[in-house]
Amino acid sequence: MQGSPEESLLQQPTLFSLTMSSDFSEPFDPNDWVSQAEAASLRGVSRQAIHQLVSKGRFRTYEVAGRVLVLREDVTTYTAEPSGRPPSAPSEP
Repeated sequence: MQGSPEESLLQQPTLFSLTMSSDFSEPFDPNDWVSQAEAASLRGVSRQAIHQLVSKGRFRTYEVAGRVLVLREDVTTYTAEPSGRPPSAPSEP
């Protein structure tokens, strides 16, 4: 005997997954999120540069169906940190 249509829907695999990189209390608004390619275009950098920043945790992300979206606000307000080792204090003679 088959179950109700609702039960059969619950048993089917999901079409997408939604994973947040950090806790948000705000509802998901698709207009607030951009693809990594769009983020690269907004910043004027390569997709690889955006991917590196995502890997370092510089941007908040959502993962939908295997695609990583980044928060548009994080992309537009990001300021790069100085690269390399911080300068050492001058030694006293």
